[in-house]
Amino acid sequence: MTEWITHHRSIRVFSGLLLFMLSVTSIAILSAERSDPDPALQFSDPWVRQMPPMTRMRAGYVQIHNSSNEVISIIGVRSADFELAEIHRSIEIDGRYRMQLAQPLEVAAGHTIELKPKGLHVMLIRPVEPAPEDQIDIEFQLSNDQSVVVTFDIRS
Repeated sequence: MTEWITHHRSIRVFSGLLLFMLSVTSIAILSAERSDPDPALQFSDPWVRQMPPMTRMRAGYVQIHNSSNEVISIIGVRSADFELAEIHRSIEIDGRYRMQLAQPLEVAAGHTIELKPKGLHVMLIRPVEPAPEDQIDIEFQLSNDQSVVVTFDIRS
């Protein structure tokens, strides 16, 4: 009788572990599917201007092309290297440039949007110590529940 109880306990423990491993594997697969880049959105020439180490803000620039037949919206951006990241638009008012939040940012089907100095850009605010020196990963969150991580080179 004792062997029978021990055997059933072993089967329960094994079944529990197997169920746990299947759950973890399923979550990992779903997470990987969510963060896979949308092949319809291509990012080219991503870069951030090199700034002195104490600078609290930096700007990222990139060309974003939508090769699909549908509008794709970028609803947010984030980077582990900065406390806050947002897409901004620089506008000139009375000879001075000011920034406006530009999220969500729609990329029309078949079109390219250029994030460039004095225009649209990714504003990176308050670097986490130590500030990155050669590359910054920026995650673009899309309206279709996907996200794309793009590596930006730091240039002088």
